Amino acid sequence: MRYYMLNKPAGFVTACRDARHKTVMDLFPDELRAGLFPVGRLDRDTEGLLFVTDDGRFSHLLTEPSHRVGKTYFFYALGTLDEEKCRALETGVAIFPDRQRRTLPARAERLGVYPFRKIPPIPGEDPALLQKTRRGDLPVSAARLTVTEGKRHQIKRMVALR
Repeated sequence: MRYYMLNKPAGFVTACRDARHKTVMDLFPDELRAGLFPVGRLDRDTEGLLFVTDDGRFSHLLTEPSHRVGKTYFFYALGTLDEEKCRALETGVAIFPDRQRRTLPARAERLGVYPFRKIPPIPGEDPALLQKTRRGDLPVSAARLTVTEGKRHQIKRMVALR
């Protein structure tokens, strides 16, 4: 069995193959790729820890919601993430209202609120471009969200609804 921890960069899709985009497997030398697959998913624009393995049992253990393995995401979001909004995230929200499905309970941790122009540096972001796109004094919340499931665009949808 082989196990790799990959710091997935933005711009790569979490897949073994994709006709239009670079995949996380493109980050591995050809001689290592055989039989490997990514565990879970991170959106193309998301960076972070991703496991890559050939062990299906290990993958199932980490990704099956009934095992309740927490996955923690750091994010910035326009607006103020107050106690009420955190409580809503922690009890579960309907991210697909037309289907009436709710997320499993999550853990939300507020880390601070900043004026948009004063967000701490984001690793890998071009500081010159960042200065051009800042929106003055609009509040931006920095937070961490820990979930035990992995629905499509779940974190983006949970935060957007708040």
